[in-house]
Amino acid sequence: MMPRQRPVLAALALTVVQGMALGQAVDPIALAQEASAAMKARDFGTAERIYRQLVGMFPEQPGLALNLGLAFYSAGNLPGAIEQLDRFLEAEPDHAPAWLLVGISYQKLDNPSRAIGPLRRAVMLDPDNNTARLELADALLRSDQPDRARGEFSRLANQDRENPKAWLGLGLSYTELSSVSADDLERTAPNSAYYQLLLARSAQAQGRFRAAFTHYRAAEAIDATAPGIHEGIAAIYEEVGRRDWARSELAKRVAVEPCEQRQFACWFESDSIDLVLDASEEATTPEALYWRARAFAEKAKQAHRRLLALPPSSAAYQLAGTIEDLAGNSLSAVDAWQTAVELEPGNLSLRVGLLRALSVAGLHEDSIREAEILLEQRPASVDGCFYFGDALLQLGRVNEAIPRLEEAVRLSNGDARIRASLSTAYLRAGRGAEAIPHLEAALQGHQSERLLFQLSRAYQAAGRREDARVTLQRRSAAIAERDVTPAPNEITAP
Repeated sequence: MMPRQRPVLAALALTVVQGMALGQAVDPIALAQEASAAMKARDFGTAERIYRQLVGMFPEQPGLALNLGLAFYSAGNLPGAIEQLDRFLEAEPDHAPAWLLVGISYQKLDNPSRAIGPLRRAVMLDPDNNTARLELADALLRSDQPDRARGEFSRLANQDRENPKAWLGLGLSYTELSSVSADDLERTAPNSAYYQLLLARSAQAQGRFRAAFTHYRAAEAIDATAPGIHEGIAAIYEEVGRRDWARSELAKRVAVEPCEQRQFACWFESDSIDLVLDASEEATTPEALYWRARAFAEKAKQAHRRLLALPPSSAAYQLAGTIEDLAGNSLSAVDAWQTAVELEPGNLSLRVGLLRALSVAGLHEDSIREAEILLEQRPASVDGCFYFGDALLQLGRVNEAIPRLEEAVRLSNGDARIRASLSTAYLRAGRGAEAIPHLEAALQGHQSERLLFQLSRAYQAAGRREDARVTLQRRSAAIAERDVTPAPNEITAP
């Protein structure tokens, strides 16, 4: 990624005579050579100082801005790198490596939406650059554009079929698209049998058999002909050791309708997943959204199976960590994320995944150590500040936790999860009034019983007794609403 020095030196050589005529005491060519040597020796501070001097001497030379940008980038001064690279690109707009570095810099600054434009330009100028395409795909996925990310990851996987990150990203894109379809189904048909089926299958995949059983029976009550109800319940009976019940449940199946009347199901069963996706693209019926969600999930499985067939990689362990996270196996998740970090220590997103797993597992001392490493590399990391502060809070070190959590709230622009943690810290420190605005913001659109209880305590601490009373009433209403439809205690017979 280093620029070629010869053109810059040649350009500087043309100015030497003029500089000598003006009595200039510094030899710019010697300076440029010294800066180049410093870059090779990884003495980025020296290189930055010299290139800054040269840029001041010869502001009309864009190559010097590029070199200074590289020095800033290598030293971890990403805003400085972006400023100099943007200056260079004004003069050399077709320089793909510079666009790539601008995009990567925004990625490292946790600003993937700003990274998309530069990375797209880098890919346009150099379509065969797999690094640029991978960064673009990742930025799109992180910016909640999974469909566009899928396209880029798919192109990358076709260009380099042994690239584990391409298959991981493709699978994650499909997973996100499946979630989008599931959200659409919940939003448009929350009382449909198909929505209950989707909930049942999700719970079943996570080993939550009682919840799955409840959702299957709810689907049956709405529409007894909905697909897969009896097969799903029979599988649950098998899991709990009741094969006799499973046989009785399967005997309740009705005759299968011809494919003309259940096209989505037939396409899915025949592994024609692309037909499901094509036919459901513009459809909005509960049936279409259900099969679209399942089709995307199946495509995700296919991509991840391809990943797991490759030699072990950080991407494979990232996938394993994600799967263990979803299954609630926190210690296994920690092991997988730890291995991923060891295989690729410079990938900070992997370290964030490890921090999340450590927090869930209650390994707070380890969380602090990992957060410190992350913050050394990225001082303005929201995740680093949050997990550091939250771990301190869980260890009872409240006064140390508060500044970290305050910084996390500032950097995140008010993330509800971080506000809730900071509010807990304020309450434990006897600063209940300061918790109020954070709890009120965190409760926007939510009815968390825990946060409502904390808000009532904060109001009490601030002397706002009527607000405290009303908040407790809100909490009671939330509890009552939750208990309207209690889940059954047992998986019952057919």
